[in-house]
Amino acid sequence: MPGRPGLLVESIGVPPNRPGRPRDAARDEEILAAVLRLLEHTSYPELTVGAVAREAGVGKPTLYLRWPGKAAVVADAVVRVLSSDPFPDRGDLRADLVGGLHDMIRLFTTTVAGRVLPGLVADLHDDPALLTAFAERFFLPRRRSARAALERGVARGELAGDADLELAVDLLVGPVYYRLLAGRAVAGVSPDGLVAAVLRAFAPAA
Repeated sequence: MPGRPGLLVESIGVPPNRPGRPRDAARDEEILAAVLRLLEHTSYPELTVGAVAREAGVGKPTLYLRWPGKAAVVADAVVRVLSSDPFPDRGDLRADLVGGLHDMIRLFTTTVAGRVLPGLVADLHDDPALLTAFAERFFLPRRRSARAALERGVARGELAGDADLELAVDLLVGPVYYRLLAGRAVAGVSPDGLVAAVLRAFAPAA
């Protein structure tokens, strides 16, 4: 239902005030929990809105009042599960980056959300507005987390002051997302190797 793209933003963000009966946030969480339960033993392509409604004990109209379709409700569930700040400050740039990559890889390989992400992103490409909304709530916060770690490295003199941090982020997390979305083994990524390459590329002048 590409005519209702705004609902993804609303469901992931703060629900809007609507006329009439207020939206029940607890019911939203019950529906998202039902999505995750079903995905434990159902693939993303096999999941249906009807199955989600039955699992959550609601009618399909209740679900459609909150999300425009399967991709949107699964996107909301995925955002709830995966950390938006995988690169917190551990006091050292190498530790920040290696630890963050390990956390990303662990979540992508051990959670339902990581398993369904390739199919979800492919589905969202059919609706650019939904894809943009998902990117703003899923990919961009993780990108900002990586950039913030690199900025701390610049401030501590661990990276060159003129380092191209956007390129550094691409080099750092790009291989992880490439393997995930291309159906290759994410666990094959070496966080230590990636971080070593980034630190060499953007090292401060001797």
